[in-house]
Amino acid sequence: MPVSIAKLPQSQDATNVTNSLPTEVIQYMYSFLPIHGILSLSQVSRRFHNAYIGHQLPILEKSVRESYGPIPDLVKLVIANEPDIRSRAKLLSARNRASAHVRRIIQVPEKPILTVELIFKMIQYGEIAEQWVEVWPRIHWREDSENRRLLEPHEQTRLRAAVYRFWTYNSLFHHNPFHPSVVEDPTRLTMARPWDDDPRLMYLRTYNTLDILLLDEFARNMHQVIGKDLCPSNATIMKRYQHFSRKAVDSMGWGEDYSHGRLVQVLMKLRPREILYLLEHTTTKAERINYLVIEGGKFQDTPSTLSSAINTVKHGRNFAPLGYFGRNLYWGIVDPPTPRTPIVGGIQVDLAALSKDANPDGAWPKSRDQFLPPEGAWVDDEDSDGGVL
Repeated sequence: MPVSIAKLPQSQDATNVTNSLPTEVIQYMYSFLPIHGILSLSQVSRRFHNAYIGHQLPILEKSVRESYGPIPDLVKLVIANEPDIRSRAKLLSARNRASAHVRRIIQVPEKPILTVELIFKMIQYGEIAEQWVEVWPRIHWREDSENRRLLEPHEQTRLRAAVYRFWTYNSLFHHNPFHPSVVEDPTRLTMARPWDDDPRLMYLRTYNTLDILLLDEFARNMHQVIGKDLCPSNATIMKRYQHFSRKAVDSMGWGEDYSHGRLVQVLMKLRPREILYLLEHTTTKAERINYLVIEGGKFQDTPSTLSSAINTVKHGRNFAPLGYFGRNLYWGIVDPPTPRTPIVGGIQVDLAALSKDANPDGAWPKSRDQFLPPEGAWVDDEDSDGGVL
């Protein structure tokens, strides 16, 4: 016969029952909770708090791996946003700072050792990535909204990885308090060769081609979010609201053709946190301008270099002809409805091979082309003694 809770003696109330649980059982309960659930449960009572403190690192590590992985990319993001302590004694150039951070990032192992302090730093970035997981179906199925669905766990991991890599790149090369250098010059990277010793290329070369494709897909979608949702061109406004006057269109639009395209490229330097804030918490042009005026001082009025860096690395791996897989549903953040093997130019693409072509040290494999003079360069055909070389 069931017993009413109200009729239980005071010694058998819920508090005493939970306090009588073995510490191992309480710690086992923590293993099923997300980060916020863990922190909330640890405040229930002194016993729950002591059980949490006694096993804090393993509890937090398990939760952060399951909720915010992949962990190596998240650790790299934390490193990319750490201030350089040497800057107090000496003002570093953007290139030197980026190179130093890239060298540290390259050394992050597949299974990094975590500390409680590091985990709490990781949580703030992981929470933003989780918000992108919630928003992504709306972005991915922009046109065919009837097919929208929640992302599968492995798709969520892919998306978080792309968010972390995009954020790391922008933090390293687009947001810094140091003197601008060649790292901020997009024209130099446009003319770069795949083996050039550029910190942007070194960072991207540490990833295999499939990882770069995920980053490329996320970046392309961010370009669309900025160019269509946040800062639509005058032409886009005219298509949406054909009855609007020219003055009304100008007041809502963000420019035409080249000026609008350049604006979008400049705003591609925003971090995922900033893009998400604009997307979720602003609705008018005035609100977004006010936000950008505050945040815009963090970087120069130059376009993002990410797409150029990605194209340079893909070209160096002879991947450029394959183009963009994301919308072709061969490979991307979201699984295709019907899995199929990509075929380009009648040649079947080996996805397994594309997952093994990373350069862990960021260096480009030595090749004969690296020692040839650039196209159009003049080379003396005689040595200093007048002999023919």
